[in-house]
Amino acid sequence: MPFYRYTDKTTEETLELLNSSENGLSKKQAALAYEKYGPNEIKGNGFSWMSILVRQFKSPFFYLLFVAVIISMFIGEHIDSLVISSFIFLNVVIGFFQEYRAEKSVSLLKKIIPHKTRVFRDGKEQIIDKKFLVPGDVVFLEPGDTAPADLRVLEEQNFLVDESSITGESNPVSKVTEKFSVQEKEIYLAKNIIFVF
Repeated sequence: MPFYRYTDKTTEETLELLNSSENGLSKKQAALAYEKYGPNEIKGNGFSWMSILVRQFKSPFFYLLFVAVIISMFIGEHIDSLVISSFIFLNVVIGFFQEYRAEKSVSLLKKIIPHKTRVFRDGKEQIIDKKFLVPGDVVFLEPGDTAPADLRVLEEQNFLVDESSITGESNPVSKVTEKFSVQEKEIYLAKNIIFVF
């Protein structure tokens, strides 16, 4: 479900739209929603060294240098074409190793990050594995927590969120519960939504 469907709704309207309440879902509702939507996890194919290598040849910088090599060879500047070819080779090798190491680090980080989240179900607070989180769950977040899914803010007290990885802004963003007059489709303007990243 697109996040902007909830930006112009009050907290009560949001809960009603998700067939939920301030007491959260019942176990039966959660089980039915899980059956309908499946686990709350990003499906990834992992990463392979081949796909990372292929990506190195898909950059505008590579195309620019490749055209420069062809032009140099065409006009008879063989030394220039050799120098530019060596730049291409270095760019591909360095880019490949940096990206491969980064992908490997991310993969290892995913294994050590806690996968639990606090929710309100059957009228009481519970800790569940975040893959069992479903639309309509009421989630509790504290300072330092990471969002287990995209969430509509229902209640807050001086709530600041670090969105630097999606907006590029280094300052924390203040989140609110109020609805907007229209659906806000821009992530950086949707101040009543918390995004998973």
